[in-house]
Amino acid sequence: MDIHETYDSEERIIFDKNIEDVQKRINFQPSNPTVQTLYDNFKDGDLVLSPDFQRNYVWNKIKASNLIESIILNIPLPFIFTAEIENNIEEVVDGQQRLTSIFSFIDGKFPDGSIFELSKNLKILYNEIGGKSYKDLDKNYQKQIKKHSLPLITIAKESQEDVKFEMFERLNTNITPLKEQELRNCLYRGPFNDFIKSMANHQDFHYIINNENLSKRMVDVELVLMFCAFYHKSPDHYNTNIKQMLNIEMRSRQFVEPDELQELEKSFKKSSALVKHIFGKNAFNVYSIDETTGASSYGKSLNYGLYQILMYWFIGYEKIKLFHIRT
Repeated sequence: MDIHETYDSEERIIFDKNIEDVQKRINFQPSNPTVQTLYDNFKDGDLVLSPDFQRNYVWNKIKASNLIESIILNIPLPFIFTAEIENNIEEVVDGQQRLTSIFSFIDGKFPDGSIFELSKNLKILYNEIGGKSYKDLDKNYQKQIKKHSLPLITIAKESQEDVKFEMFERLNTNITPLKEQELRNCLYRGPFNDFIKSMANHQDFHYIINNENLSKRMVDVELVLMFCAFYHKSPDHYNTNIKQMLNIEMRSRQFVEPDELQELEKSFKKSSALVKHIFGKNAFNVYSIDETTGASSYGKSLNYGLYQILMYWFIGYEKIKLFHIRT
């Protein structure tokens, strides 16, 4: 792995732009704080490393280790972007993976609690630092890390709310894109976004989607959003593609009233419970029979078509009605 390939800006924001977007203005301030300064700000709560719109930590040990090696070698790194919020606190908008890796190495463990010792498969300093934790490094290497300056751009709070996200599209290249729901999570923060994320943690729903990996990139949240979209506009009557439909649902209900969310929550939990009761954990996995051997099995991937049909269909039923149908 090329040591320069691992630090591309990791979050790309792409969204539909209206004519008035060109009139928006953005105020920003470049700086070059040291790792020590950023680390201290993080520990003091003045630098929010994982704000609500950020993705989970997704880098692996090799990628994080290569970053630490690059810092020691004084290899230039891409800009980190932060955004001012209230009381002089800054949120990390772009650069979360890099800062999490650096701070985790200093603390001695990754966010999941596993020990952070540098990979032994480094390209250059494998003999000097390979396999070592921060506390085991030579003191000179520790100083190099903490005194290393990182290029940073702070977007002033006076800038309009969503302009900071458009900035990525204009300033960054060779970047790893966000998944569609991660993008919506950035752009449409509010009561509705909080609601669909909370529903993604509902016990019955987790049981019927039957795949813990769906939560890593907010696919489970997107499935909840899909239910909401079809709840408000049935699958038989939408006249656009799914992506646009979900975007419209997020945008139009961003600041939805609490009573509407209560009704939506009731319907979502009811459909989840009925699907669980009737079909169990393989509700959305395609059942197939091998023509040669006669062996039967369920597919491993969630089938979106089954999900849309079953979750929507059960909106209109109560458990007692389904009992009479089955008998």
